[in-house]
Amino acid sequence: MIRTANMRAHAMLLMVALAAIAAPPAQAEDRIRAGLWETTTTQGGKQINTGTRCITPELAASSNENQAATREMLQSSWAKANCTLKELAVTASTISYSVDCATGADARTISSVSKYHGDTFETELISKRSGSASDMITKGRRLGACP
Repeated sequence: MIRTANMRAHAMLLMVALAAIAAPPAQAEDRIRAGLWETTTTQGGKQINTGTRCITPELAASSNENQAATREMLQSSWAKANCTLKELAVTASTISYSVDCATGADARTISSVSKYHGDTFETELISKRSGSASDMITKGRRLGACP
């Protein structure tokens, strides 16, 4: 049961990380460009997922938004997981935020920092619950145009 809950939480974290790579820029340069992206996710130093995804021009535009639009997207995404956005900072090359999820024994805080470097990005998600923490790192790189 705990493993299933952890898998759902990790799937949600990955979805939010992928959504974050598709938002419009806070400044003049885009954080993410349209094209085929390869992502690799590790947890505790072990690879747990890898794959490719075509980021359409529309999805890229939504990933390059300003702070207000990014806040709206994150609030909506995390609300589906019973989480509340607490902090958010958006720059031309970084998005960082934290959310509080659930209450009582199931309560946890998730912090995320995504750094964008042209055709690469790295997102670190840290989930803290009852004194323990787990980390997940997703790295992505643009491979070129979508097929």
